[in-house]
Amino acid sequence: MSKAEAARRFKVNRSTVYEYLNLSEQGNLKAKSPPGRPRTLTKDQVEALEKQVQAHPDLSLQEHADLFEAEHKVKLGFSTVNLYFKRLGITRKKRASMPANGMNLPEQLGSRHSLS
Repeated sequence: MSKAEAARRFKVNRSTVYEYLNLSEQGNLKAKSPPGRPRTLTKDQVEALEKQVQAHPDLSLQEHADLFEAEHKVKLGFSTVNLYFKRLGITRKKRASMPANGMNLPEQLGSRHSLS
């Protein structure tokens, strides 16, 4: 197969075919690492973070970051913890006894504030 035929078959420019041939002859034709920054946590550390959330569901993001640093000697920011929570599908849950806005319910205020 000619270089032009290879370029058409793989839908690349002919210069790309020449580049790959040169790299192959030099022994440097291998997959490149993906671009970007490597992940902050290893798979084992991500599992540990997930277990920590199960054990302490009411902690804030910063409290999770602080606890993780204390136990695993890896400093995380609260935004990094939030990123990993999103990747794991973990949502921040509110306590059932507390409304989302944090205000007291009428029955918790006492009888003088009843709704009747």
